This record gives sequence, C-alpha cells and structure tokens, in this order.
Amino acid sequence: MDISIGVLIAFRRSSAFGLIAGIVASLGYMIGAAILTPDLWDRALGALVKTGPAVVLMLVALLTLDNR
Repeated sequence: MDISIGVLIAFRRSSAFGLIAGIVASLGYMIGAAILTPDLWDRALGALVKTGPAVVLMLVALLTLDNR
C-alpha cells in the first residue's frame, strides 16, 4: 500500500489523491498502533513518533500543490 501511495504522489495528475491517501493511511497506522501496541509511543525515534511530522509534511504538500 505504501508503494502504491508513493507512486500516486510521484505523478502530478494523481498527487493530490496520493497525498490524501497517505494522510489517511498514516492516521490509520497511528490509531491502530496506539490501540494494539501503545508502548511504541515511548521510543524517541520510533516509527509512531516519526509519523506525525510526515502527516504534517503531506498536509503542507497538499496545500501548496496548486501553487506550483
């Protein structure tokens, strides 16, 4: 799924859809992991901690997509 989202983001025609899909997938990962393995949140460089800034970057890319 991640590779498919990356391919969608790579092409201009589908990048908005890919960014939205990436945000939804990332939030799904975060919610699912918070329920199933909440102990992963306490690791400073863990996968869950890095997902938050990635979502913010995808939001910024989505907002600036029309300006390019």
